[in-house]
Amino acid sequence: MIGDDIFASPEFVHSHLIAHEKKPQKQLAVVGLTRWSDSGQTVTPFMRWLEDSGVQFSYKDLLEGAKPDWKHFYTSNLSVKTELLREFPFNESFRKAAAEDIELGYRIHRSCGLEVEFQPEALAHHLHPTDFRQACRRNITVGASMRLFDELWPDAWPANRSLFSPARRLVRDLFVKNPRLLQILTTLAETATSLHCPNPLMRNALICYYRLGYVGGSEVAAQSI
Repeated sequence: MIGDDIFASPEFVHSHLIAHEKKPQKQLAVVGLTRWSDSGQTVTPFMRWLEDSGVQFSYKDLLEGAKPDWKHFYTSNLSVKTELLREFPFNESFRKAAAEDIELGYRIHRSCGLEVEFQPEALAHHLHPTDFRQACRRNITVGASMRLFDELWPDAWPANRSLFSPARRLVRDLFVKNPRLLQILTTLAETATSLHCPNPLMRNALICYYRLGYVGGSEVAAQSI
């Protein structure tokens, strides 16, 4: 499985295939490495930060030796046995491309155990120029999808709710509930990001948009981006 903005390297299919030939068990998922494409787009410092920070994917942790699990069930670059997908289809309650893949990974993990293997040789190139405001819009989608994920599996990912501790939630909700304040924060964060990346304004603005999606504040979001 790859995304519509993903381009496979010459070794891509072979690397996935070899991994499955070595481990024929049904529960194996192989996740390859996805990197920004260096052709067809200019990879900005902000895009590099998205790639390395874990906001978009956690490949940096995997490259440093972290053990992959259901949280790395990334369908931008993933292969599984056809038999497994026939038994475990995607949950179509997820209307947009966010969290529907890790929700499937978690369901498989709960039901029959999921072994995830990282194959960096299965390299794919991500061609999707992204700026700060696009990332804000994306975070609304991610927040809404993670709200659905939490409703389906409230005990799966308790760390996800650490963003919403009472003190942090109180401050961020001042922006989330006030379009004018959020507009100001977005403009300041965008300017700061063009000068220096990463920065605290950028991080907090992105979390506010995630929070917007999580609580369903789409009208405020439309006025703010």
